[in-house]
Amino acid sequence: MEAISRTLCYVNLRARKVKEKLGHKSVKNTEIYTHLPQFESMEYDVTVAETEEERKATIKAGFQFIEQANGKSYYRKPKFTI
Repeated sequence: MEAISRTLCYVNLRARKVKEKLGHKSVKNTEIYTHLPQFESMEYDVTVAETEEERKATIKAGFQFIEQANGKSYYRKPKFTI
């Protein structure tokens, strides 16, 4: 549930920033031109990084750091459709 809340909060923050950039007075106007992702489930793509280069590439690809164990860093990204 925490991951859902965090993801929705992030999406809402992005929507407000887009609204401000477009100069709209209401987020309803922004929604006409954009749409939010529809999550089919809370399934994740998961990856593991061992080197600094792999970590940077993983974060750049949109993965979120989860934990580090045995010298490996674990990341996840929600699966969704637009």
